[in-house]
Amino acid sequence: MFSFSFLLFLTISTSPISTLFEEREFSEVIRLRGQAETRGDTLAILESILKTKKYHFLLDFIDLKNPPENELLLPIVHILEEIPDKEYEYIELCELAMQRFPEIKEYLSFRYILKLVERGLVDSALNFFLLIGSSEFSYTSQVLDLIIPLLMQHKQFHLLDTILRRFPEDIPSVYWAKGKLYLAKGYPSKAKVFFITLIKKFPEHYLSLDGIKYIKGYYGEKGDVYFYNGEYKKAYLNYKKTQNRRFLPKRLISLYRMRRYSNFIKEYKKFRRKLPQKARKKIDIYAAYAYWRLGLHQKALKLFLYYANKGDILSARELLDLLLKEKILSPYELAQNHHIKSPELSYTMGLYALYHGTDSLAKKFFLNALSTNSQKIKLRSYFFLKSLGETVEPKLEEKEYLDLFSLYTRGLPVITSGSFLNSLLVTPINPDSLKKFRLFLIYGEYYEALRYLPKKPQYLYRGILIADSLAFDNVVIHLSLKLLNSLERKYPIPLVLLKGIFPLSYYRKIQKIASVFGLDPLLIHSLVREESWFNPDAVSARGAIGLMQLLPETAYRLTGRNISYEDLMSPEFNLMLGIKYFKSLYDTTNNVILAIAGYNAGPSRAISWKQIYNTRDPFLMMELIPFSETRKYVERIMRDIIIYKYLIKMEENQ
Repeated sequence: MFSFSFLLFLTISTSPISTLFEEREFSEVIRLRGQAETRGDTLAILESILKTKKYHFLLDFIDLKNPPENELLLPIVHILEEIPDKEYEYIELCELAMQRFPEIKEYLSFRYILKLVERGLVDSALNFFLLIGSSEFSYTSQVLDLIIPLLMQHKQFHLLDTILRRFPEDIPSVYWAKGKLYLAKGYPSKAKVFFITLIKKFPEHYLSLDGIKYIKGYYGEKGDVYFYNGEYKKAYLNYKKTQNRRFLPKRLISLYRMRRYSNFIKEYKKFRRKLPQKARKKIDIYAAYAYWRLGLHQKALKLFLYYANKGDILSARELLDLLLKEKILSPYELAQNHHIKSPELSYTMGLYALYHGTDSLAKKFFLNALSTNSQKIKLRSYFFLKSLGETVEPKLEEKEYLDLFSLYTRGLPVITSGSFLNSLLVTPINPDSLKKFRLFLIYGEYYEALRYLPKKPQYLYRGILIADSLAFDNVVIHLSLKLLNSLERKYPIPLVLLKGIFPLSYYRKIQKIASVFGLDPLLIHSLVREESWFNPDAVSARGAIGLMQLLPETAYRLTGRNISYEDLMSPEFNLMLGIKYFKSLYDTTNNVILAIAGYNAGPSRAISWKQIYNTRDPFLMMELIPFSETRKYVERIMRDIIIYKYLIKMEENQ
């Protein structure tokens, strides 16, 4: 809907296929694969196959015996890599692509090695790697971390010797392999040196968990290995055996994460004075949480209050949540019995007073909060003061315009002229610097593409145009934000950049599905933007998948059956399930703010927050959400709705 019209490198005709591709109707694009007339049409179809994971459609679309030798070869290679019974064709065409596109040969070589290892051809992978591998090969560390444990598993020590002589790299698998080789040769003392280096330099690496088996002593370092790998009980037991004070903070945190709060408090009281000065605040905050969990609310309040008065916003927020949940003091009792010094604490106590309906006290707190250096707290304080009828002239800096409360306080200055950005298109560049970026995107690998794009405005703007033409909306957002931040004067924000930061390419698709469930399409569109930046390939660290970041177990609850990874990656199916899930959250909470919060933090938390933070004021409800991540998430989505309404209105007026 708001696609950039100027396509710098690709000529995609205004055919039905290209129009559907611009509207992100990837399944429809694939359906029309028999009608491809131009190279642009063919590229749109191949990219659609990649984005929907419907790889099998390649086989009746492209003659693999006579593949194209231009850039269309790249997505074909990527698709073949994903088809299990097409390894031979993949290897053959990948070798061809490495010859045709030396700009990305390194990455193609890396993927080629991974495929050989996946097929069990470790010797072939190693021989290929040794032909190309050097200290300048960008993926040496990843390849060695993959191959070395396999060689060790099969006791191919002669090949390991070859690797270690050629690649004396500062890499976890190299230290581990050298240690294992010395053990095999009967030199445990020499092996120990490498294992100790491994666990000291790379405590979070999984091979360190094996390396500590061969080390006596070094209990603090062993504790770090277990700590960073999430094994807190073993970490604690090792930390107990060392007298080194620098390990004390993690010893205490291990106890806390084991939920042994009473033991934590005992050791906290015993060791607090011995803690490194820099760690005391952090451990004191943990102690406040532990006191709270044990029902010792006054002790928790004392610690939170101490740091909140020193300007720590996290402590101020936690104090607010403690007061709301445990009801230990009223706003007036708090004001009379405790000094509220910092503006950060004044702000959260203003929220507390507002929640209890003590408006005069809330005004006092919000006025005190205006002395903060935090622009975000100032914006929120101004907003709530205005809602309370207090007229205060804002004294704000020229920043944070894309904050929700800034939109309500001072609006969003936008300039419709694109003269400056158009001038970037005539600024001289090195075309080779953009070629690698473009080739990586055509292949379907945006992380690598972003690594190689120069950060100067003239490259960023061209990168935006290329990414939009290939339907990489997440890259468009990323580069648009970078370009905005690179400008000496960021505001008024150019309209074309605002469209890049808040793309509406998926709007029509989302509008169709949202209407089925009776939901505002702008709300769902904003939700998708925050979940995935419109990246259908997105997979989170927790395993959430696709445009709406659905967990497999959520999909199972919604459908009553196991949904394949490929189906969850399908934009259409993912949107349908995600919108259905959001509708269930809204029906449960009957509150838009809590439904959005539940999508991020889980339905059970949204239900509990409805009971605890019982207010009809949606802005106060947002600010009372205890999780920083969820609170900011909700605020961004509400902000996005406002900006998208503006962009749609601009489009209609045009």
